[in-house]
Amino acid sequence: PSDPSLFSVSLCSQPPKIMVGHTSFVGPLAWIPPNSEFPEGGIVSGGMDTLIKVWDLRSGCVWWDGYVSYSYSPFFACVCVLLDNPYDTADKWLLREDLPLSYRQQIVDFILENT
Repeated sequence: PSDPSLFSVSLCSQPPKIMVGHTSFVGPLAWIPPNSEFPEGGIVSGGMDTLIKVWDLRSGCVWWDGYVSYSYSPFFACVCVLLDNPYDTADKWLLREDLPLSYRQQIVDFILENT
């Protein structure tokens, strides 16, 4: 789509779905793997309208949305879906970034405060 507030999702051989709901540029997206809540998976989107939306890919509809204070972040650089225990997530990140385990609790606190 030419409108930056729209995005399309195409899964394998299925026709693309146009997701409509943001009022401004959509940037970061995160994939939710299929599970009991989202049998065909889901998408988390963030944009310059300070909205975060969770989309059900089966229906193409918004399952949840919410605002984040503009003073907190005028634009989302990334969104993530936390499927793991925050300690496991911190350990994986520390290992990948080759950082000492002494940062573990600091990262877990950050994850818990921001998810």
